Amino acid sequence: MWGLLVVVVPIAIHFLLRRRPRIEKWGATRFLKVVVERNQSQYRVQSVSHLLLRVIILALIALSAAEPTVDDDLETIDHPSAVHRLLIVDVSMSMSATVDGKSRLDDARQQIFSLLSKTKEGDSWQLLLHGSNDQPARINIPTYETEILREEISQLTTTFQAANIAETFTRALRLVEEFPGNANEILFWTDLPTSEWDVSASDVYEL
Repeated sequence: MWGLLVVVVPIAIHFLLRRRPRIEKWGATRFLKVVVERNQSQYRVQSVSHLLLRVIILALIALSAAEPTVDDDLETIDHPSAVHRLLIVDVSMSMSATVDGKSRLDDARQQIFSLLSKTKEGDSWQLLLHGSNDQPARINIPTYETEILREEISQLTTTFQAANIAETFTRALRLVEEFPGNANEILFWTDLPTSEWDVSASDVYEL
């Protein structure tokens, strides 16, 4: 925040040191009035543009020194009608890896909550877990209650169970057949490497 205060410096210099016009009484100057006014207008535009350029440069330097970060925000298709979404969340142990005290599962949870805050009337949801063999289809029957989904997401924890991507895609395909309506989305939060996806290339393509 203090770094942005340097932006005030060029603005102060601009107003303190700007040139004052000197008036000279000379009869012939009345014929140059139009030209002078035009030149003054051009000077003002040029002066303001230079000021803005200096302010932008200093603001960028201050922001870069502060090392700002931007939170990832999940962007989905803006459907004009209600949407049914199948959320697949990886709860295998690798999702417990942390960066700055925040796990990958925490990042997924934050994105899902952001998505829920933008839900429209009539949207429905299903929840499938990757890496949970006890109850992978956590919300099997489509629900229209976002609070139910929010509560389930809040309680998610990582597991030590083996995660089989082929089985997850097979379950997802079965759930897709139950999608109501025409506007459907499948969202998968995972840290799987590319090599894992190649094992189930046919299922990925079909999904």
